[in-house]
Amino acid sequence: MLYSIILNILFFKFRRKFYEKKKIIFLIIVLVSVLIFSIYSYANNLIKEKKGEAFNNIFTTGKNIKVDNIEQSKKINFLDNNDITLTYQKSQQGYQLTADIYTDNQNNEYIYQGNKLTGFLRDYKSVNNTRLDTNIERLEQSTIRDIAKNIIPKLLDIDLKKYDLVNELYVESYDEYVFTFTKTINGYKTTESISISFDSYANLSSFSAPRIAMFDRFENIEIDEKDVNDFIDNYMNETYDFIKYEVEDKILNVIEGKPILECYIVIKLNGDNFNPITTDILVYYL
Repeated sequence: MLYSIILNILFFKFRRKFYEKKKIIFLIIVLVSVLIFSIYSYANNLIKEKKGEAFNNIFTTGKNIKVDNIEQSKKINFLDNNDITLTYQKSQQGYQLTADIYTDNQNNEYIYQGNKLTGFLRDYKSVNNTRLDTNIERLEQSTIRDIAKNIIPKLLDIDLKKYDLVNELYVESYDEYVFTFTKTINGYKTTESISISFDSYANLSSFSAPRIAMFDRFENIEIDEKDVNDFIDNYMNETYDFIKYEVEDKILNVIEGKPILECYIVIKLNGDNFNPITTDILVYYL
């Protein structure tokens, strides 16, 4: 699976090379997918020891920036809570993304990209009383999963049928369930993902969708799978000797406004079925 490759990618050595033929460009990227993955795996960062640092981990740099003429306060309706007043705190610049962070009177964080709410991080002091109330029933994972599927379209105004549930996990140390949905186009996964987490009492802990709507204008994209496979094969045979390779996954991404197909390649020595010697990521420009 792709996600197991991403988790192991830091343990391999990477090279950067360039290849161009018939206007189709292949790149071997050094850790670019790890950086992209870190952007849309916001909720999974809750596993970290300090939850307050989770949002910073969305970005590759976490750099604070000055934004002129930004709205200093706003009133919003959020789920069942009406007329919540938000106060501007800061803006951050990351890989291809800029976010404005607001807080409410309970120190919950609301992350905006432009006028779009794309993230939320609850201050955990605000739910302590709920967790300590033994009269409130803990819910099963399947029930919380259904709640997540019901809430996401309300939060983001999307059709969740275009997304697949690709990962769900229980973080025991925080008593939280994390669900990750990824948009699929013509059978290909994309880097447009939504992560959402709840505690076992169904309190919304966080959600993040920093790349939401990224692929709206590419939903009818067509990919010549044979051409992609032929160029991968040509590149690998011209670049490496005494190896065999497997295409572990192919994922659609958008770089600088252009759609690309990231091809995750596991490379092994001939005769060795178990030990990859490196992992390469070829990028096919569409």
